[in-house]
Amino acid sequence: MTEIKRLLEGSTATLAIVWKDEDGEAVTPSSVEYRIDCLTTGQEVRAKTSATPGADIAIDENDTAILGAGGGIERRELTALAKWTGGQLPHVVRYDVVPLRGYPLD
Repeated sequence: MTEIKRLLEGSTATLAIVWKDEDGEAVTPSSVEYRIDCLTTGQEVRAKTSATPGADIAIDENDTAILGAGGGIERRELTALAKWTGGQLPHVVRYDVVPLRGYPLD
């Protein structure tokens, strides 16, 4: 599991995952799917989405929107699954979303 420290509400980020087999060797998957859930509110943030194998995963402003009414920091979990000739490789990334007062500005 990978931990990203914190992302500000409404911000974007790029996630690069290096997929490795059970021997620690880098592999190129044939397909990658991921989803994002809010562990704080229990809500789905992003439904299962396909990603280009070998490409970075973009976390956009919708993935860093505050969902709860409490206005506190929210913990997100991105769960990815890569398929390759040797089987499946799961990967989990957790990050916190820090709310901004007065955001959005419009």
